Amino acid sequence: MALLVLGAMLAGCAPGFRRDLGDRLPTLWSRIQPADVPVLLQDGGARPIAARRRTIGEVFDSYNLILANPTSLPGENRLSLDVEWVPDSIFGAMTRPDRPYPVPLYTEERLLKTLRREFPDMEPAIGDTVRRNRYGDYDFAIARNETSACVLAWQLIDDRERILPETLAAIRLEWRVCGSGRSVEALLRPFEGLILTVAPDILEAEPVARPSLAIPYEPATPRRPPPAATARPLPRETMDEFEGNSTAPPAATARPLPRETMNEFEGNSTGTGTGNSPRVIPPLVLGTPP
Repeated sequence: MALLVLGAMLAGCAPGFRRDLGDRLPTLWSRIQPADVPVLLQDGGARPIAARRRTIGEVFDSYNLILANPTSLPGENRLSLDVEWVPDSIFGAMTRPDRPYPVPLYTEERLLKTLRREFPDMEPAIGDTVRRNRYGDYDFAIARNETSACVLAWQLIDDRERILPETLAAIRLEWRVCGSGRSVEALLRPFEGLILTVAPDILEAEPVARPSLAIPYEPATPRRPPPAATARPLPRETMDEFEGNSTAPPAATARPLPRETMNEFEGNSTGTGTGNSPRVIPPLVLGTPP
């Protein structure tokens, strides 16, 4: 039974399976209009002058957008765009063709060969930092001579959780541009601002937070300084408490006592008073015997 099903599939009941088996080789490059390349470039960069496309089965599409070259250097300024679609059938997934570009995109040896081929008679150097465009990080290399500067930037976008939709497996970008008397920043700016239109639901990557300034914080509420100490009279009760424990109290002043208190002092006094006759209690000085 299984052999009959397989024979029917190969005989034409599964044309998608047969098509995938027969279209594993890339087609020839065909000329298309620059507007048919699924990318938008911002104004201010090199002007598109031509475009071409090729396919590998139903899975891979490759585009080359040719840009104007204002220099006399050999080679063409271009944007290369490779799109890898997710197969829409189990047979397509089983028989998908080989990816037309390697992963990782460049080893050190392959990159040096590419730089010598793209920029002959120029001194190449690999960028010492990773830059970022709308869709994430990318790497780049530069080449210079006395009058011109060139850049080669490459990027592989394969984040299907935050950027690519479910129908896309990966997108590869390569930006090769030379300019006369232009800075590297100006040559990379169009690559960093391009917009992909391969699918309507491609999202931009989140911006990178700067480690020095982007850490949010809440400033602490400043404390009010304590008010300056001011001299003010204490209540009589507090004064009495401090007078009993002070080591350097002020001298006590004479004040009349109530009649009952005077009688008590007269009865217990060692002075010369007799009976209940009133007498004046001399002022007491704390710290000395009465």
